Amino acid sequence: MPTSQAKDKTLSRITTPAEVAPAEVAPAEVTPVGVTPAEKGIRIGLSFVLVGMVLIQSSWFFTAMCLMAGAAFWAAGAGSRRDWLIWIGMLVGFALFADLRARMGPMVNPNPYYLYVIQMETLGGLIGVPTTWLQANLQDGLLNRWGILDAILTAVYISFFITPQVVVVYLWRKGGPFPRYVAAACLLFGGALVIHFLLPTAPPWMASEQGLIPEMDRIGIAVLTATSPTLTAGGYAASANDVAAMPSVHQGLTVLAMIAMASHNPKTRWTAWVYGLIMLLAITYLGEHYAIDGVVGAGMAWGGWWLAGRWI
Repeated sequence: MPTSQAKDKTLSRITTPAEVAPAEVAPAEVTPVGVTPAEKGIRIGLSFVLVGMVLIQSSWFFTAMCLMAGAAFWAAGAGSRRDWLIWIGMLVGFALFADLRARMGPMVNPNPYYLYVIQMETLGGLIGVPTTWLQANLQDGLLNRWGILDAILTAVYISFFITPQVVVVYLWRKGGPFPRYVAAACLLFGGALVIHFLLPTAPPWMASEQGLIPEMDRIGIAVLTATSPTLTAGGYAASANDVAAMPSVHQGLTVLAMIAMASHNPKTRWTAWVYGLIMLLAITYLGEHYAIDGVVGAGMAWGGWWLAGRWI
């Protein structure tokens, strides 16, 4: 016969229902509050249509940018209505910029401006053109043995079509200043289009061909052509505007992405600024832009960020 004390110990070892671990239940897919399944389907359908239209209108070197924006745009179709509308603004703003910039090329190309930007770049003739100095001192140097520097800076130049899009998706997913970035980018696109139309400016490689500055190579195009001649020629012909050098949207959008990234995560600020400076080196060394084009583009990015901050 067990004693009363033994019975108490036996009962104390019995697990009560409250102590039983609940079974794991797979989380169900949650539709955002206020979004019906029908609206979600319409958003995704419209997203595919818009992305398709952008890709058809754009050339190969815009495709990476469009694909990234399109992927995030599709994802936003399952998010809040506000996020979806912001993604529409980003995608449409970029599409208009790319298309209008290419279309205005034949209109302004016969009479581009050469001399004013050379005067700005050389401080009125006090210094040489940075592009020619960089190519003269780096192209045949140790850093460019086997064309390594040419390849690296061309890769940095091409990364423009990917990096800002990665940043904007990150900002959206992590609750960063996503709306402010998109607003500032659209301001940059619009301001650049106005300047491209009113002040069509020839890049260094074109001024060199006219004998206005010392001879130089168009290194980036040479590297890309050596990699894929057909793809380079086809993509370049599709939407090139050779006299849209001022301001450099390449530099402007890069700097804008770095500003937004550093604002959201201060730990990335040094990486952001180093990348921005390397991009400035790339566009200058490759002969695609004067350094002053990049400086003006960066200034417009800062201005757009400031203005967007006052509204949002």
